[in-house]
Amino acid sequence: MPVSLAKLSPRQLDVARLVSKGLTNYQIACELGITENTVKLYVSQVLRLTHMHNRTQLALAFSPGKSAERQKLIESQD
Repeated sequence: MPVSLAKLSPRQLDVARLVSKGLTNYQIACELGITENTVKLYVSQVLRLTHMHNRTQLALAFSPGKSAERQKLIESQD
């Protein structure tokens, strides 16, 4: 299944980008001015909506590089 980040809300995209940079939930919460529990909720929503299983897959989806190769890596974990 192709990864569709287009269906994410602007706030979910913000959280996803920060996750992909390797920030912790606490760091994301501080950066966005929200609680750590809210970050956890957004991360769960993003993973569910994109059919990803973990933060590593999310980081790969946002990383620059060969998109076909990256897509293979993401889908191989499904």
